[in-house]
Amino acid sequence: MRVLLAAAILAGSFLLYTSNGETLASYDSAPTSLLAFNLLERHRLDLDAFRDGYFGPLGGGYAFTEGANGHLTSVFPIGTAIVALPIYTLFALVRHDDAHAPAITAPAFEPLRQRYEKLAAAAIAALSVWLFFLCACELAPAFPATTATAVYALGTSMWSIGSQALWQHGPVNLVVLAMVLAFVRASRARDARAAAAWIVAAGICAGWLPVIRPTAALFSLAALFFACRSFRSRAGLFAVALGLGLAPGIAWNAYFFHSLVGGYAGDAHAYTTSLPGVLSSLAALTVSPSRGLFVFAPVLAFALAGALRARRERDPVAQLLGLLALACTLLLVQYAFFRYWWAGYAYGPRFLTDVAAVGALLLVFVIPADPLAYARGSLRRAALSAAFGLAFLASVGVQFAGAYAGAAGSDWSRVPVSVDRNPERVWRMADSQIERNVRATYLRLFAWDLARSPAYDQGLAAHVTAFALGATRLTRGASIEATARFRNDGRSAIYGYDSGVFLGQLRMRVRFVDAAQRTASEQELYVRGSLPAGEQARAVGTIALPPVPGSYVLECEPFVVGGGRLGARTSPFRMTVIVG
Repeated sequence: MRVLLAAAILAGSFLLYTSNGETLASYDSAPTSLLAFNLLERHRLDLDAFRDGYFGPLGGGYAFTEGANGHLTSVFPIGTAIVALPIYTLFALVRHDDAHAPAITAPAFEPLRQRYEKLAAAAIAALSVWLFFLCACELAPAFPATTATAVYALGTSMWSIGSQALWQHGPVNLVVLAMVLAFVRASRARDARAAAAWIVAAGICAGWLPVIRPTAALFSLAALFFACRSFRSRAGLFAVALGLGLAPGIAWNAYFFHSLVGGYAGDAHAYTTSLPGVLSSLAALTVSPSRGLFVFAPVLAFALAGALRARRERDPVAQLLGLLALACTLLLVQYAFFRYWWAGYAYGPRFLTDVAAVGALLLVFVIPADPLAYARGSLRRAALSAAFGLAFLASVGVQFAGAYAGAAGSDWSRVPVSVDRNPERVWRMADSQIERNVRATYLRLFAWDLARSPAYDQGLAAHVTAFALGATRLTRGASIEATARFRNDGRSAIYGYDSGVFLGQLRMRVRFVDAAQRTASEQELYVRGSLPAGEQARAVGTIALPPVPGSYVLECEPFVVGGGRLGARTSPFRMTVIVG
């Protein structure tokens, strides 16, 4: 029965993670998603074929770097590509049978690359849910094990982040769970040879974790401490296996970078020692409206009680989870020292997706085997059970919104101002990331044609009445804030960036035109809210000035996202700008 349930969990998780029909266009994972194809089809480990490829013009060139050996490679560690290699082997076989498949270096391959990446990420996440269920069943009765599995699969960032793109977080959770399961089998094995084999498996997993993501070395250290304390005479066996797990990463970095650190060497300069800044980042990573771990997965707050109980348990595996909980805490603290703690353009605390498996496993120590009998015991227990249930439902709702919001939701990190430029946005209650994603999810699922009807386009008209730059000194290449005032001249309401509408949303296009009538720079400003007919409002945003000094004509005009037509065309607003 348990085998059938585990198989259903594996298949159901994969179908759920792919059901939104969305792909994330993050170029962080581009080299990882190409390495396997490059190896299987071109028989090369380097990425020299992409040196002048299509990623540069698209803005994804940052993910590639020139190695010290003169070859182009990924700036990211090799571990995720190794984990995904079996899956990409299947993809390569499918491509081999397609005579019309575009070359992996061609721009036409990009949509396919994203699709393959999504399937690989979903498969890895589904496998991790399956492993989680096996681990939970070793630690607790059926109800706590199944409930904790549901929390991990539905109520953490494994749904909205780990299963959607080949970032390193899905593989980290997969390998952590494989390590925990190996330790469980080693601790409970009756045969000495079987125990030794499981210890070796746990050691390889522990060594592999830093190869996937260097910060995951904290889990490896916790595992090493546990092995030394629990297996003593066999701890050397674990240490040798850990070295074997590290070997692929060491070899890769030595070959391409002539060092042990690899492409992440530059991140060493991205840490701060400012105590006020660290405390602010720590608060933001835990409770801020748009990056807080316990805001995006409130059910994990109960994992804190689970960690305390695990530390008091005599079972060796419970003590292992206590050590891994300590590693999670240290992981959170080290990200508070990291200058880019908000993790770029992502839904919620992307970096902390790495703690999802450990946090959800700790819940088996607080979920009762018989919840009805537990709740009848006292009013306090009933209140705790209700609080857990509400926290679980809230977590699932937040992750659902992140997975299904589409482009209107994923735009939050850059619209109207990039979170990289203004990370304080994560504290704003109005138009929080969750709120915008909930709006976008509702409109996408239940009112998808809100702004796409012919009557809407025909009744849409607007013109810019004024334009202001947020700086008096205009220096070439500088990024400055800008504001455009406009009026809704049509019959249709205008939908802005925070309305949840994407196709049909109104924005302002800003161009800098030089004396030869060439466009030197072009960007967008964003409208907030929904504007009724006849009303006036503002569009705001950040624009980049042209890179060459001179006199330019700034043109600003409204346009509709998705190609909708403005019912009444007007001339662009124009003003002369001198760039120094």
